[in-house]
Amino acid sequence: MITRLTLGFFPLALVLVLAAIGARAQSGEFVPGRIFFQTPPQWSAEGKKAKLTLVSPGEDAFIVLTVLQPGDENLLRAQTAQLLNQYLTDMALADSGQRATIAGMAGLRFKGTGASDATSVRFIAAVVTPERNTPVMLLAYTTQKNFAAAEPVFEEFLRSLKPR
Repeated sequence: MITRLTLGFFPLALVLVLAAIGARAQSGEFVPGRIFFQTPPQWSAEGKKAKLTLVSPGEDAFIVLTVLQPGDENLLRAQTAQLLNQYLTDMALADSGQRATIAGMAGLRFKGTGASDATSVRFIAAVVTPERNTPVMLLAYTTQKNFAAAEPVFEEFLRSLKPR
């Protein structure tokens, strides 16, 4: 269970300002998922073998990458729902996962709300399969209040994905 959501007063908008004045994204790789990505400027990475968490400078926004078991679309939807329920409480999906092309890869995309450490959050989740039999779930979330500022950062991260 993710318990890193410590919400302070560090405005997420500052992250966007730093990006605009020259802070650069760094390349990263999620080896178990066989996927490259651009880490948002100033974000840190924490992780274990099958899960990687990117943390905003204010520790108020997160992107989690997790390897899923290979399967058909229904199995991937079920695994995604199960993991979302592990990471977030009071989770509610705005949809059951729409088919989407994410950074040129076929996938599924979800939006919804939930809570982390008793704080209301909004999230974007996606499932992509950068290589055959290696599906990866991405969960990007922050507080309801900061979501509008964080959403462009989350979308840019999704666009940065590249198969290894």
